[in-house]
Amino acid sequence: MNCCGGKRGSRIFVNRSVSPMLSSSLDESAVIEEKCQYTLVPLEDLEVERCSSDLFPQSSTLLSSSSVSATPPCEPPLLEFDNSRQPSTSASTQCYIPSQNSDFPAQGSVLHNSDHSIGEVSSKEPYSVDEHGNQLYPTDSKGREYYASADGNEIYALDNCGCEYYAKRADSQEYYAKLANGDERLAKNSLGDEMYVTDLNNIELYPHTACGDPIFAKDADGNEMYAYSGELRQEIYPCDQRRWQVYARLATGAQVYARAATGSDYYAQDPFGSEILAKDDNGSEYYACDGANNEFYPLDAIGNTIYRRALENGKEFYARAKNGDEHYGSNALGDEIYATDESGNQYYSSDFTGRRIYAKDRHGLYYSAHSITTQSTHTVADDRQAAVDEDPVQLLSASN
Repeated sequence: MNCCGGKRGSRIFVNRSVSPMLSSSLDESAVIEEKCQYTLVPLEDLEVERCSSDLFPQSSTLLSSSSVSATPPCEPPLLEFDNSRQPSTSASTQCYIPSQNSDFPAQGSVLHNSDHSIGEVSSKEPYSVDEHGNQLYPTDSKGREYYASADGNEIYALDNCGCEYYAKRADSQEYYAKLANGDERLAKNSLGDEMYVTDLNNIELYPHTACGDPIFAKDADGNEMYAYSGELRQEIYPCDQRRWQVYARLATGAQVYARAATGSDYYAQDPFGSEILAKDDNGSEYYACDGANNEFYPLDAIGNTIYRRALENGKEFYARAKNGDEHYGSNALGDEIYATDESGNQYYSSDFTGRRIYAKDRHGLYYSAHSITTQSTHTVADDRQAAVDEDPVQLLSASN
């Protein structure tokens, strides 16, 4: 997100067509505008009261996107199975793990000027203003800009459009201001949309609470937005302190999937590499969709399909193609597997006409569903297309 209400041209905003469950909650707007530029001028006349560096404590050691090559990132383990239909999430995750013994500073501390700060301000205008109407950050002897503060809360300067903007270190890296409680705070544009700090590799960085949990930027309507990687050209998940990737939420409370460069959703992961289903505003799980709006399955850490389940009774549901055809998930060996109903009985998938279909094993051979209630196998017709039970009384329901 840029200042003056614009979004980066390559920014893929929260999915606008993922699921009928969420379609009423999603906004189709996207605006592109160039990022404002700021010019700093000498501040010979500015008198600054220097305060102790205690205002910027080195509280914890966390990993930022700009130091990925030096410190192990938060990555689910690399596993030996084929998951080629989804982008790699290990490269699209920002994770910040507190460590008091690490030699690498936390995002909050490496981006903050620990040796310089400006004193509490009493005037309504904490910053000087240039001839263009832009408020200017003071700089220290090393050329690093730093924030003024009021009541312990650091204050953003405004450009001549009324947009808040970030101070920069001597290397031009932006960094977040902090609240009195130690939480990092996002700057806002003139429309009230929050904007992420962008690192020198064109990757947006998540701010964090004093405890190390990630904070999402929100638009003016309260919808959370993912940070965007200019390198990967996709939205990226943050990690919480437990190393779980975290979903953004709409103002309604519904979780939304991040989007890859291909336009496909992709799943967040737990610390062990298993993918996680997002939930709508009623708490019900729903599948991610590819760029053509076909649902696809999440996988566990070894490559088994995970079916979504009904919140009230645990019934599993098949993913659907855009035309309404259901399709089977599979295990790590390549066998298609049946979903189970609320009683634990396997049932057949159906096409958009309601015709039920056999599952196939890894060798391409069809096999029948099984009922644990009646301890019987349910077969389908010889043409291997429409599912037909030899005993209609035992026929499993295939309806969702």
